[in-house]
Amino acid sequence: MNSSAYVEKISSLFGRIIANSLEFTAPDETPDMDLTFQQLQALIYAGQHNASSVGDIAAGLDISHPAAVKLIERLLRKELVTKSEDSHDRRVSHVTLTDSGRRIVEHTQTRRAAMIQRALQDMTPGEQSGLITGLEKLLAATLDTENLIDSVCLRCGASHTSACVVNRAHVAVTGSAIERT
Repeated sequence: MNSSAYVEKISSLFGRIIANSLEFTAPDETPDMDLTFQQLQALIYAGQHNASSVGDIAAGLDISHPAAVKLIERLLRKELVTKSEDSHDRRVSHVTLTDSGRRIVEHTQTRRAAMIQRALQDMTPGEQSGLITGLEKLLAATLDTENLIDSVCLRCGASHTSACVVNRAHVAVTGSAIERT
């Protein structure tokens, strides 16, 4: 097997493992909670961007405004978010997590971190460093258009750093950094 075909195969397998591992599992206190992947992504986005507008969530998840409205309505019914009117512009609503929504986000992030830690535990520090370097180089080489960069950006909110590989790709393509939101 040639090396590019093998890299394609293991990249595809890696992507499938990551996607499958991101399936929602509810914390013990909410075992009956049924969330879609997009609902979970909206909760994570709202947690990273306190008091986000519905429009911000739509842009952050790369969905239409009407789809974001429906998504937020479902989360409201599940009592995972609250929605409040902007004091300066009544057309704008701000979405914040409830305590239950915050627990789900924390549970999901803890679970993801544990999965990554399990995967890394048998690697030496040098192997871990090589993996990070290799993944960053792969991302940098493939993030070659502004549209692609925007579609994969996690919109990290307060935790956004200029050292982010996606931000560095944005600088290389556009000449400017991604704005912190």
